Amino acid sequence: MPSERKNQLFQATLQNDLKAVEMPPDFWPRLRNVAHIYIAKWARADEIAQQLGRESKNTNDQMELALIQADFCSIRADALDAARQEFGAERFDRFLYQAIAPHRFHVEYETLSTKEKLLWVARGCR
Repeated sequence: MPSERKNQLFQATLQNDLKAVEMPPDFWPRLRNVAHIYIAKWARADEIAQQLGRESKNTNDQMELALIQADFCSIRADALDAARQEFGAERFDRFLYQAIAPHRFHVEYETLSTKEKLLWVARGCR
């Protein structure tokens, strides 16, 4: 999981974007509150992955990591839905597209996504 210092630096780089979409000053604590399950699962998955990289392959760790990864899509969708309710869907999505997406662009060249697959992921892989 990123260090507290890295979190502070990341948040500082997004201050202008937060202001541009008129997010409240307490945006980060409120976001952590509504996305706490996703954040905890992500941190645990990162911890396990680091352990597996350093140590011999522990089957229990591998199984736990696989279970967490299988839930990521739905947990992420739930966190995004909660954030949209907390901050307003249009405003939160504008923040994601203006501040986050330009730095997170990813294309799977082998399997370019169809409209149906993108909608399935947007619904939390449900």
